[in-house]
This record gives sequence, structure tokens and C-alpha cells, in this order.
Amino acid sequence: TNPSLSVSTSKTTKSITAVATASATSGISKYEFSKDNGATWVANGTNKTYTFSGLTHNTTYPIKVRVTSGVGKQTTTSATVMTNKIDAPTYSQVHTSTGKTVTITYPSGCGSTYTCTYIKDGGTPVTVTSTTAAVAFTASGNVVAKVSDGTNTVTASTYTVNIITSTITVNSTLGGSVTVANITKGTSVTSSNATKKTITAINGDSIKVTTSLKEGFEIYSLKKNSTNIDSGYTEIMGSANYSIMGIFKMKYLPFSIGTALDLEYNLTFNDEVADFNQEPVQLWSPGGRYYTEFKGVENNIVYYGIQNYYFPNKYIQVRNTEDVLPGSQCTIYDWVEGETDFYWYLEDAGSGYFYIVNKTGYCMEVANGVAHNGSYITVNTCDNTIKQQWKFST
Repeated sequence: TNPSLSVSTSKTTKSITAVATASATSGISKYEFSKDNGATWVANGTNKTYTFSGLTHNTTYPIKVRVTSGVGKQTTTSATVMTNKIDAPTYSQVHTSTGKTVTITYPSGCGSTYTCTYIKDGGTPVTVTSTTAAVAFTASGNVVAKVSDGTNTVTASTYTVNIITSTITVNSTLGGSVTVANITKGTSVTSSNATKKTITAINGDSIKVTTSLKEGFEIYSLKKNSTNIDSGYTEIMGSANYSIMGIFKMKYLPFSIGTALDLEYNLTFNDEVADFNQEPVQLWSPGGRYYTEFKGVENNIVYYGIQNYYFPNKYIQVRNTEDVLPGSQCTIYDWVEGETDFYWYLEDAGSGYFYIVNKTGYCMEVANGVAHNGSYITVNTCDNTIKQQWKFST
């Protein structure tokens, strides 16, 4: 009678252990084991257990066991067994305040069952004994992770990190400020009074643009390059440099324009002859009221016509002579489109005061630097003195 025979197996990623259970009246004289469906055999004497080692992970093996009884009778049985799989490491990436961090996730068993490593930017292998490893990047680079059971090595695909540093240029005109914040890094810059600022960011940083207005001003435009945006605009940074420009203009409100020499005195002219052109602009207490009428933007400079409140067809100009010279008188005149001496812009003088600058480049000032009823208003070379400083009051 042939021997009775059954087989049980256990496995790892690199081995299969077969245990034979056999009996015969004459006893079992020999156990043989095969992992290639009987093409080759391993004679194991009377030891009923055999381990095939050095196997390939995640691979099916046709195991056979053959026993021989004491009288030469044989029985063979088989079992199909697949070795365990070694899972490849996986990657995930997060943005940080200093760059980017790649987290590698390994199968459980690093430091015991497996040897787990990674190589950053082609350097020396780093051994990992936990299921995760964080690899920080402050510049573009790559990382490759590996798992080995001593026989099999599974290598994940190379993970590439792209870090592109870009510059955001921030600018503004008088009347407000533009703040660009890199929320990710916790940094920010603010441009005010036409001061240019720059801030750097990398692809993936969170960017926010906000504005702040001085009293009496409003936003004319806020642009990212040539595209209009709103205050509070947010985006995730890409890879391109760009500019943010905030242009602010005075509200169309009636203002009293007082001299810093003595705020009691304000710009005015002789109301009784208001219909006549080239009436001189003077100081008076109390004075008149004017609108700063927005006239356009050139080279990021906001120009206004200074329009009389009571006679809106009359604007302050520099007396219409062939050439505007230091000491030229300011007068009232019907608006003439494109005439340089009608166009004015503001510069910050601090403490709520402004310089009123004609497009010719000369500053409005109180003639002789003395404020009293009837003081004439002229233009002169800008010298940052108090006689050229003005306050707008609603």
C-alpha cells in the first residue's frame, strides 16, 4: 500500500516552508521536496520539513512533496503557493514655510523584517526604522526609496521635487498701500507712496493681496500684471514672476485746501469775477472749495484737475504763458484738455499734508511764504518747505 501524505505550507516574501504529514505500515524512509513542479528534487532524508529560501517575492511556486515507504512505495502531493509581496514605498508631498517636504511611507517591518532606505539627490543611503520618513527640500531635487528583505529589493520610482523661486514686485501710488503676504512663509511687504517693494515665493506658496486707503482716497485700479484683481485676492503661487500695482485716486468730494503755514487760510479766488479767466488764485479765510477731478494715469502718476466747487467750469492752472517758470502765478481758467499747466499730481509731505505738483514739475506754493487774506499762489521749484505743503479737508 502506498503511504498516505498531506502537506501544509507557510511563507514569507523570500521563502516557503513545506511540512509533510505521511504514514506507512513500513514507515517513511525518505522525504523529497520540489519547488518547480517536480523538475528537480531536494532529498531531505527523514526530515519532513523543508524551507525553500532565496525566492522571489509575489511569485507563485508549484510545490511538490514525495515520500517513500520502507518497502519502496511512493506517494506524491502538491500545493501551489505564492510568496508574500513587498509593497513599494509611496510618496506624498506637502508645502512648508521653508520649502517642500516629501513623506515616504514604507510597509511595516522596517528595521526588523526589512531594510528600508532612501537616497536624496544621489547622496548616501539613509536607513529608516519606522514606517515613514520625512525628507525636506529647500531647492529642487529628487528622492528614491527602497525596501529589501535581504533577497528581494523593491525600489519605488524616483520622486522629483520642483522648487521654483519667483519674485512679486509690489507698487502703489499716493493715497493708499498694497500689501502682498506670503501666507505660507509668514512674510509680507507693503508698498505705499509709490515705493516699490519685492517679495519672493516658491511654487505652491499661498499669496494674498490687500489694500489700505488714506482718508479721502479710493481705489482706481488694482492689477496683477495687466489683469484687474480685487483687494483680498488670493492665489497659490505658480512659477512666474509678476507685478502687483495699486493705483489710488482722491474721491470726487469738495475739499478745502489749506496751507500748512496757517490752516485758517484756504485756496480761493474773487467770486465776483468768477466768469473771467486768469483771475488769480489766492488765500482767504474762510476760503473756497475745490474738487480734485481725476484726469488719468501716466507712468503710474495720477493726475487731477483742481476744479472749483461753485464754478465747475473753472480749474486752477499755471498762468497761460509760453513757458511755465518759477514764480509763475496760479489762475482760474476754463479747462483745456491736454494743456500741461492744468494737470496736477500729489506727493506725500507727511503728517497728512501733500505737495501739489504741476505736470511741468513745479510745486504750488504760497508766494513769499506768508499766509494772509489775499496772498497769491504761484509755482516754484519743489523744495519741500512748509509754504509748499497743503492739507485737504472735507
